[in-house]
Amino acid sequence: DLNPLAVELCKVSLWLEAHVPGEPLNFLDHHIKCGNAIVGLASREELKRGIPDDAFKTLPDDDKDVAAELRRQTKEERKGYQSLDFSGRPADDLDALRSDFSSVANLPENTPEQIRHKQNAYDEFRRGLHLRNLKTLADIQVAQFYISKTPETRRKITTHDQYRRYLRGENPHPEPTAYAQTIAQRKRFFHWYLEFPAVFANGGFDCIIGNPPYLGDKKQKRMYGDSFQNVTKWQFSLKNACDLVAFFYRRIFDILKTPGFTSLISTNTIAQGATREQGLDTIIGLGGAIVFAVPSTRWPGRANVVVALVSIAKTQWQGACELDGRRVKSITGGLREPVEDDFQISPEKLKQNTGLVFIGTYVNGTGFFLDRSAAESLLAKNPQLAKVIRRQTNGDDLYDHVEQRGSRYVIDFGERSIEEARKFEDCFEIVEATVYEVRVQQTDKRNREKWWLHARPRPELYSTINRFQRVLAAAKVSRTCAVDYVPADEILDEKLIVFALDSFDAFAFLQSTFHWEWAWFRCTTMKNDVSYGVQRILATLAFPYDFRVDSDPMLGRAGETYHEHRRKLMLQMNLGLTKTYNLFHNPSLRTDTVAKVSKQDAEVAALACSGLLRLRELHRELDEAVLATYGWNEPSDDGRPIELRHDFYEVDYLPENDRVRYTIHPDARREILKRLLLLNHKRHAEEVAAGKHGKSQTTKKKATKKKLAKAKQSGPSLFDGESSE
Repeated sequence: DLNPLAVELCKVSLWLEAHVPGEPLNFLDHHIKCGNAIVGLASREELKRGIPDDAFKTLPDDDKDVAAELRRQTKEERKGYQSLDFSGRPADDLDALRSDFSSVANLPENTPEQIRHKQNAYDEFRRGLHLRNLKTLADIQVAQFYISKTPETRRKITTHDQYRRYLRGENPHPEPTAYAQTIAQRKRFFHWYLEFPAVFANGGFDCIIGNPPYLGDKKQKRMYGDSFQNVTKWQFSLKNACDLVAFFYRRIFDILKTPGFTSLISTNTIAQGATREQGLDTIIGLGGAIVFAVPSTRWPGRANVVVALVSIAKTQWQGACELDGRRVKSITGGLREPVEDDFQISPEKLKQNTGLVFIGTYVNGTGFFLDRSAAESLLAKNPQLAKVIRRQTNGDDLYDHVEQRGSRYVIDFGERSIEEARKFEDCFEIVEATVYEVRVQQTDKRNREKWWLHARPRPELYSTINRFQRVLAAAKVSRTCAVDYVPADEILDEKLIVFALDSFDAFAFLQSTFHWEWAWFRCTTMKNDVSYGVQRILATLAFPYDFRVDSDPMLGRAGETYHEHRRKLMLQMNLGLTKTYNLFHNPSLRTDTVAKVSKQDAEVAALACSGLLRLRELHRELDEAVLATYGWNEPSDDGRPIELRHDFYEVDYLPENDRVRYTIHPDARREILKRLLLLNHKRHAEEVAAGKHGKSQTTKKKATKKKLAKAKQSGPSLFDGESSE
């Protein structure tokens, strides 16, 4: 554990649980360790990598010239020495280390005197020359990521050529070595094969169980710094940022023996997005097998947390697997049953979707917000303040308010300088009194230096939608899966996904099952809600046509009819989108159910109940219109017509106690996802051929041709619910 107190409490817990009265407390120091389980080396083989180029990546506190010089020097030194030799003194030290450790571990501990003797022997072992030599080599390698690259620290840095000589048996230079050891002690570098030499002499751990910590990729930088992100990216060969829990899965798999097993509790994001790709998918690629999984279940305690249970075998697993209580042949990194041929291709980003969707404004400062009475009072006093006081719409307004109207106002100085902002004196004084002290202490340079402005004002969003009176939007995190119109002249909150579209045919598509099934297919989740990642979902979605330049009257009529009926129904029930769709998906819908939720009398509730049944019919008609727009309602080269078969079905991406939805048949869902993916690659290939992605994409285009051909032959069972990404 990284926390020394946690280590001591662990010992106390074990003593309380296992202590035998009349006998001394067990000696546990060689079993329970304090250190960073992620930052450090897992095996001796990692020493052969030497000092990597990535250690000299320029970070915010570095001198760019010094960092660039070190990168050039190390790249030059690595030529011909990509993998270093571990033989000689390091190998001898490791053999001696294992022998010394075994001697200490085998000492008896039956009396207090024996315990003291064992403690002294272990302390002597920790100070021994063999461990010191090996730990110095490991610390030097990792510490280079944490040393600032400046003229003042240049002499404290070790490059690849110096390290190669140390590994060969030469003694390290005192100053760089001492500095690396200081950093290692402060950051608690943990080198597994040195801390548990007897375990790794036998190939690694037999079994590991645990509940690894969770921390999102964006929070890691704030908590652990740029160096941590840099070193973990190198250690685990990461392509994209991911949650901290993926590092634990990877490290645990590294330190298991073959065969070995691990069973872990983690957040359900381990099976989603980049975290899945860098974690479970990579482990499967390295020869691991997921043998047991519960993809999503609520934590049994008081915490409102959704977790996943995963067991992994580090072996060529030949037995059956268990997935959510069912016996299956195997389990994918998405914690789902794989398709018959285990075929996966990833969707590509489409240039045609550029500039189509945006995230709303991140204000960053409660002092910017005004309630209605405060805003009206300021405007009555000085009408000129209307230039900097604007109504705001957020996710709650969109989904919970019956008319989707903004409930509060926000002070917005745009991109005005502080001198220009001061001219709006009453508003500036409010911001200065309530925002200044918070913002000037933040690490983000813009937030700190331009404290009177919104943190992320999204000028590209407002310059794109300023020609509209209203635009379509959805909540960034929600399970409601609905879109509606919001005023284009308001400040739109960061919790909104804003589409630069206003037509009814665009509404029809975005409200359709096609859009939302793709969103579930591509999204990560927060608890069990869609977390709408713009780049993962909309940037890869193959629209039936470009809604900015074309239109389809049939689809537009379906969208307008649906929207107007829903709007009137919501007014009739006095309910927002969330509660309306909760009733929409209720298979036991009755008048008394509607009356209870809407708090209307029986007569109004009966009419509303009839209106909800009509909304289901309109949703089916809307989906059929989208299907026809794609041309998938008729036989084609892509296969048979798709039969949507709307009804109440269980959907496997929702928690087990809330899976029933009025939606399309699971077979139709799989076929739609398959065709959307194939259409994505077809559109991408056309864009590559037109030179819209640059030359670097040409090779990638050729590499996917065989996969696409295979996908077209794989039939409607291609995905079987699998979230290929």
